[in-house]
Amino acid sequence: MGYLTSSWYYGMVAARSMVYGPPAIVSAGIFGNKAVSQSMMRRWCVDSTRLLGMQVSAHGTEHLASTQQAIFIANHLSWLDILVIGSILPQDYRWLAKSAVFKVPILGWHLAASGHIPVYRGKQRHRNTDIAERMRQVVAEGASLLFFPEGTRSKDGHLQSFRSGAFMAAIDSNLPVIPLAVRGTHELLEKGSYHYRPIRNHPVSVQVLAPIAPPPGETPKARARALRALAFQALLAELHPETVYAPGQEAAVERTPPSEGSS
Repeated sequence: MGYLTSSWYYGMVAARSMVYGPPAIVSAGIFGNKAVSQSMMRRWCVDSTRLLGMQVSAHGTEHLASTQQAIFIANHLSWLDILVIGSILPQDYRWLAKSAVFKVPILGWHLAASGHIPVYRGKQRHRNTDIAERMRQVVAEGASLLFFPEGTRSKDGHLQSFRSGAFMAAIDSNLPVIPLAVRGTHELLEKGSYHYRPIRNHPVSVQVLAPIAPPPGETPKARARALRALAFQALLAELHPETVYAPGQEAAVERTPPSEGSS
């Protein structure tokens, strides 16, 4: 029964992608109009969250209104996170996602046409050599970047160590980091499962935290480490206020920037 229910919901989301996907792909891929493409994606995200029964709310949106361009980071609970974030984020942004997502019909075509950035893993890691340059191009176009700095979905809903790529990008572009605290998606679709568990009017929220400016430091790497610590502490305090923050906790696992992408 779980497969049938999940297939029904996924089918509805896929049907919506057939409505919004083609104009998004055409506008960005043929006419180079990424603003229309971004608008179509946001409408798809809004419709999809409603079809899936989620009641999405956003708090702290004044930080979005006051910041034109930023490096957005979010905790990663579920595949549903991108739908939720996409439904509330007004900025033009590009998402760093694992390359497999770009192979999904319509969604992947939209991502490629709109300039979102694939992240390769395993034997194809060598294809990540131009990621830094692609991020600079996105920033030069006036768009923001969206990272899931944990690099993979959380198994238990708790915040994991951050990778460094988002914070190196913030230092390189001299843009603030805006953390997004996502709640409520883990209960609907856990990591490793394709069974969507519909909960009628299930509350899902995004808390937009205050922008964090790149701190001073002797080297870009030192500044990025300090920025990562500040961002990790801010999200940890929001998501798990009962947890005592230990300096260096966010650097418990050092990993390279190219491996950052949703999974």
